[in-house]
Amino acid sequence: MSWRLVVFNFDGHPPPDKLNTAFRPRTMGPAGWVRDSISSLLSDVAWSDPAQGTFDGGEFSMWFRLAAADGPIDRVEIEVMGDGNPLPVLALLCQVNGWFAYDVGERVFLDPDAEKAQGWEAQKQTPKA
Repeated sequence: MSWRLVVFNFDGHPPPDKLNTAFRPRTMGPAGWVRDSISSLLSDVAWSDPAQGTFDGGEFSMWFRLAAADGPIDRVEIEVMGDGNPLPVLALLCQVNGWFAYDVGERVFLDPDAEKAQGWEAQKQTPKA
């Protein structure tokens, strides 16, 4: 199983409590800038193509997906697998850029100050097929 997140730009302001169909995220910037922002904090991200990157955090791995290889980006999809704790890496990535990560399974924004994320912990408890 993997843990799915979507990262949005809120320029450091608190996100809404819930996402709804009227939600329109702010642009994060051009695709190149978003890739550079991710890579400047996680220097080992391998961009297999301009819209997909992977990061090996040792005890966990992250896959980054941008909606396009170029042009403005309004979200980054992240998939996490493994046993380690990816929350510090996600929190740093979000805090530096004014972004917030949304846990797709739990339907909540992550608390960047929390030590654990409920969705990540639940994913680790799910039996591997």
